[in-house]
Amino acid sequence: MKIRIAIILAASLMVSMSAQDNAAKTPAKGQMTMQVKSMAEHSKTLTKLPTTEVVDAFLKRMFGYDPNFKYRILDISASTIPNVAHVVVVLGDQQGANHLYITPDGENAIVGDAIPFGVDPFAMARNKLALEAKGQHRGPAEAEVTLVEFSDLQCPYCKASQPVLDRVMKDYPNVRLVFQPFPLSIHPWAKKAASYAECVADQNKESFWSFVQGVYDEQEKITVADADTRLVTIAKAAGVDGEKAAACAAAPLTQAKLIQSEELGKSLGVTGTPTVFLNGRKISAIRDMPYELLKQMIEFEAKMSKTK
Repeated sequence: MKIRIAIILAASLMVSMSAQDNAAKTPAKGQMTMQVKSMAEHSKTLTKLPTTEVVDAFLKRMFGYDPNFKYRILDISASTIPNVAHVVVVLGDQQGANHLYITPDGENAIVGDAIPFGVDPFAMARNKLALEAKGQHRGPAEAEVTLVEFSDLQCPYCKASQPVLDRVMKDYPNVRLVFQPFPLSIHPWAKKAASYAECVADQNKESFWSFVQGVYDEQEKITVADADTRLVTIAKAAGVDGEKAAACAAAPLTQAKLIQSEELGKSLGVTGTPTVFLNGRKISAIRDMPYELLKQMIEFEAKMSKTK
C-alpha cells in the first residue's frame, strides 16, 4: 500500500529543508535551550493546517474508484519542518501508518518519513529530550547513552518490545532508560493505565516498573469496564496502595503530566508506539530490529558521546 500511494501521489519530490549546521560538540545549556526553542518555533510557523474535511476529500478522490477502500485519519498537525503540515493516515487494513507532508501551498503531498539532517542530525531531538523528558527512569543519570521510550500500556507492540529493552538494560548497566507515557486514542483504557502508572511512581519509584510489567502481563484481560478494578489489583501487587493510586489517577496534576509527555512526543514526530529515541535517534520498530544491530548503535552512540 505504501508503494501504491507513493506511485499515485508521485512522491519523488524531496522535502526542501534549510538544515542548520549543528556543532560537532555538545552545546552548552544556553545553546541547547536555543536549539530546543528553534524546534518549537518550527512546529508553530505553520499558520494554516489542512482540515479533516480536506484530507477526507483528498483520500476519497484519490482512492474512490475502489468501493471497498477504507482509511483512518490519525493526526493532522504542524511538522518540525517550517511551514509543512504532517498528516498521518492508515490505509486499508495496514497495521502501520502512512505519513504525508503537505507543502506550504497546500497543493502537493510528499509521502514517506522526514528525517533530520546535518553534522549531528540527532542533536535537536537529543537536547529537547534532555530538557523535557521527565518520565520515570532507570540507569545512571550521567549515562553516555539514553533511551527515551514513548509507550502505551495497552499497545501489544509495546508489550512485545519490553523484553528487548529489558535485555538492553541488563547487557548495558550504564545505559539510562526513560519511560514517557504516550497513550493512543485508539486504545480506550490506555490513558487510565498511564495515569495509574504515574501515581504508582509517586508512591514508590521502583514499583513503577513492576506495575508496567503487571499491566503488560494482564493486557489481554483488561477491558474498559473492569480497568479500574484490575489496575488497582496490579498496583497492589506492585507494592503500593491501589486505592490511593486510583484516587490520584484522575487528579489534574496527573493529567497535566500525561499531556506534557504527549505534547513532547508529538513535537518530535511520534505518532505510534513504541517509539524509542536512542541519544535522539528515532527508532520506530525496536522489536523488529536485529539485536546485534541495536547493540552496534548503542556502542556507536557511547563512543560518539565520549568525543564531545
